[in-house]
Amino acid sequence: MSHHAELPQPVSVPPNPSFFAWLRHHALLFIGQIVGLISGVASFIYYVAEAIEKTDLEKLNQYLLRWFDCGHLIFIFLFICVLIYVLDDNNKGRYHARKVQERVFNEKLGPDDQEALLNDGQAQVAQFKRYFLSFWVVMFFLYLAFLGKHLASSTGDVPVISIADLITASAFPFLTFALNNISVWCIFLCFTILYLPARDEKSTRKRNRMIRFSLFALSILVLSFPLVIFSGSSRIASTQDPSLLNCFTYFDAISGITNAIVVAMLIARLDSKLIGLRSWLILILYSYSAVQPLFAVFEQKALVFQQIQTLVLIAVFLCKVYFFLIIYYTLQTGRMLNYVFCFPILNRLSDSIFENQFEIKVERESDGNLEFLVANDDKPAYKSAKSFASREDCLKHIELLREVAKRKQSYVPQERFGTHWVEIVAGGEGEVVCRSVDLRSAHEVKDLIEDSVEKLSYCKFVQWVARSV
Repeated sequence: MSHHAELPQPVSVPPNPSFFAWLRHHALLFIGQIVGLISGVASFIYYVAEAIEKTDLEKLNQYLLRWFDCGHLIFIFLFICVLIYVLDDNNKGRYHARKVQERVFNEKLGPDDQEALLNDGQAQVAQFKRYFLSFWVVMFFLYLAFLGKHLASSTGDVPVISIADLITASAFPFLTFALNNISVWCIFLCFTILYLPARDEKSTRKRNRMIRFSLFALSILVLSFPLVIFSGSSRIASTQDPSLLNCFTYFDAISGITNAIVVAMLIARLDSKLIGLRSWLILILYSYSAVQPLFAVFEQKALVFQQIQTLVLIAVFLCKVYFFLIIYYTLQTGRMLNYVFCFPILNRLSDSIFENQFEIKVERESDGNLEFLVANDDKPAYKSAKSFASREDCLKHIELLREVAKRKQSYVPQERFGTHWVEIVAGGEGEVVCRSVDLRSAHEVKDLIEDSVEKLSYCKFVQWVARSV
């Protein structure tokens, strides 16, 4: 539930507006975007003009680096405030999500099931917002570190005669490297929400494994920085030693490439018909991913690399504003809720058709009657509760099984003397359509029921007739 009343949308804005129609009616964000674009263009013109007229390019470059660090901090602070304000406002797009689910998937969910799925979707959107907010908080501290580094920058050649000197020389490079990788991890957490938006037990387990593995990889990557630096400390003579600068560059290159890959993974998930962003909006968004590998030049002291760093900061400043606006737009127009609500249904239907191992087979008994059995991956799973004198009667019960198998309440777990099985029943009288094979535990019963609800109604029908032995 939202902590504040939802403001009515202007009449001129359609229920599912385009990006620019939505942006025009959000004055603060629109002004912020214009200011960002104007400041970027003006700074670029100023930089070129001053570079031609002045000879002290290094001093000018340092001035621009500090100016853009401050610009990043101001805008990131505004992004954080906006996200905190809307953190609990996650119910936008519920009606649209219902209509998309009904029209696209041609599947009528019960009111309770639909409400439960929508609530799960809202919870996922809220989690995405928390991860996205964490990304900007880390970015704020990253640019504080950049500002401190650029304020304290010195081109002098300082000898490294102790471990304390090496720690001092490596402090800012390590801090920016660590914070950049933590921000990448936050983007990866956002990706896990869009990659596995369902809140079922299977998806949750898989998402938790991905988070644990990524956290382990992040820890190894960050801790390897001081280990490599200190392991080669005996060969480092000064703060301008090429071996030290090259080591910083290698780690920054790894961080930049990792950042580019993870951001591209998130953008690829945004390029979904369920979100509905135009292709050219996504294409521009990829530019934010493309500039990330240039993070490798940030520790190089040569003037040409410092100028590249300035140009990179100008580019990422504009890209960050655009990146925030696109994500915020998908959140506040309900497109993100539509995705996390509909994608699990699409994924389930896709698995039910293309990864379905269930098969229904018909057998002829020795007395001439027919019965059917359900195999899962060529192993018996269910068997009909009775025999049928005619093929038509058998097919009628198979159709009945396909219909009732969609409803979880049709599955009745049974247990006697430690042996478990499942009965699939139909109708108000509870007619048993078929029974499962014997199972060893209640956990196997639960797994079989979940698998059957998703796939049994869409399984193959193999008209295989054989005489029982």
